[in-house]
Amino acid sequence: MSVATYPYRIPAYTRKQVLQGVQQNFPHHTPERIMDLLDLYGLEPDEQQRERVQMAILQLCNGDLHRLFELIELAKQDYRSLLHQADHAYL
Repeated sequence: MSVATYPYRIPAYTRKQVLQGVQQNFPHHTPERIMDLLDLYGLEPDEQQRERVQMAILQLCNGDLHRLFELIELAKQDYRSLLHQADHAYL
């Protein structure tokens, strides 16, 4: 099976979807503040796929602010590890 025929599609998220994820996961926090925290990822040139990584962070933190900070740090160190965790979280 070639890469071109591989059935797995990498999701492409928008900023609006990230904001919706913030509102769902952190209903008792100011969305702008959570977005400011999430935006700590993506500042450096090697921090790729910003919205996808931010959605993975939201998925894995389950509304836990402390865990949000941990996952942002993990993403800044190795975003691929974070994406792997999110992709396999429900298997």
